[in-house]
Amino acid sequence: MASNTSPVFGRTPKTPYTTILTANTTKDGTAGTLYPLQTGGSTDYTVPADGAILRQLRLAPLGTNIASVARLFINNGSATGTAANNRMVTNGISLPATTNSETAGLNADILVPFDMKLEAGHKLFLTIGTTVASGWAVIAEIEELTA
Repeated sequence: MASNTSPVFGRTPKTPYTTILTANTTKDGTAGTLYPLQTGGSTDYTVPADGAILRQLRLAPLGTNIASVARLFINNGSATGTAANNRMVTNGISLPATTNSETAGLNADILVPFDMKLEAGHKLFLTIGTTVASGWAVIAEIEELTA
């Protein structure tokens, strides 16, 4: 088996983002409200030809919310309506209940390290277990690679 003899380096940092708000209890990513990580607010982030590394996710409450859970999925670049195209990466990003305040920080930001390599053409999306009032802002820190 041949191995890669060229080093791989980070080329471009990317910070795709989304806001999660409406419940989706499916565990295969095929139905309900899906929140793709996007660049520029309207274009789904797609892993480039040389791949990328998902370094971490940051989640921040946008105000008052009940407790919930966020789930991260990876999609192979095809239709999300087919279960075989999606895989759950994590079913365990616990989101605490939060109460909005204009005089004190919510102190509920969540940082989830991944350091996960991503294949070319793949996409990332999230779901949330229960509908929340204000939502959670999600931003991914991705490092695109080049050989």
